[in-house]
Order: sequence, then C-alpha cells, then structure tokens
Amino acid sequence: MVVDVTKQELVSQLTNNVMSMLYKKKDGTERTVVATLIPDHLPEVTNPRKEQDHLVTVFDTDKKQWRTLIFDNIQKILS
Repeated sequence: MVVDVTKQELVSQLTNNVMSMLYKKKDGTERTVVATLIPDHLPEVTNPRKEQDHLVTVFDTDKKQWRTLIFDNIQKILS
C-alpha cells in the first residue's frame, strides 16, 4: 500500500468529502482522480458490483462516472 490509510478510512473520508488522489493506472501512467462517495453527489446505482478487498469504487466528479480503483495503486491523497 502506498497511501498511509486503510481502505475503510479512505471510504469514510470519501463519504464526507470530495478528494483528489494520484492514481497509477495499470499501464503505469499516473492521473489525478477527483472523487467522492457523498450520497447527495452520487447517481443512482443500477448494476452494483460485488465488493472486493483490493478494490475501491468511487464516483469520479470530473468524468461524472463510477471508477473502480485498485487500492494499492492509489499513490497519494492530494486533498
């Protein structure tokens, strides 16, 4: 794990905040993900996925889409 929080702590923070994170994609490139899990900011979920320990699903506020991130590839929480 690169970030110094647990998955549960990150999800808790995202439930109350919009956060910027530096994320390393599978191809090795990095991008900034601006995401949240604030209930009032989320669209309706029509096809929920089964939760997995190594993944975190967030709503990307820039792209206006759900993103599933590999937790260990989150490099840094920017804000």
